[in-house]
Amino acid sequence: NQGNTGVIHPGEVQVMSAGSGIVHSEYNHSQERPVHLLQLWIMPRTKGSKPRWEQRQFTQAERSGTLLPVVSDGKVPGTLHIDQDATIHVAALKAGQGVDHKSRAGRKAYVFVIAGDLSLNATPLTGGDQARIADEPELNMRAVKDAELILLDLP
Repeated sequence: NQGNTGVIHPGEVQVMSAGSGIVHSEYNHSQERPVHLLQLWIMPRTKGSKPRWEQRQFTQAERSGTLLPVVSDGKVPGTLHIDQDATIHVAALKAGQGVDHKSRAGRKAYVFVIAGDLSLNATPLTGGDQARIADEPELNMRAVKDAELILLDLP
């Protein structure tokens, strides 16, 4: 336990690296409302690093109509940092809006639909769905109705 505490609100992203070891727990802070949370685990390149934690709000306006990078290996300005060759993007799309993502050779992508309906390279997805993608050089994502998504670009 490093003494960090906090509440994660909608639109916030938290990065935690256990590194050489931490004690950590999570719980729903509200007694009245259910929690909606997506937790991702990405293995670091380096084991045994110093534990670290950071959190940042990414506004609806920042992610509206675009793939906004929120986590990276530190090479993408304005993102939270992780020790891995990975980038995590978020997007909020109005019905009819679309975003495209080009992958480098040998990369994988994961798309999680947080809410709404999405067409991913003409494949329909709805809230709660995910797509695991390999060997696809371009991803075309279009909101069939208002949608929010997370895209992971991974080695």
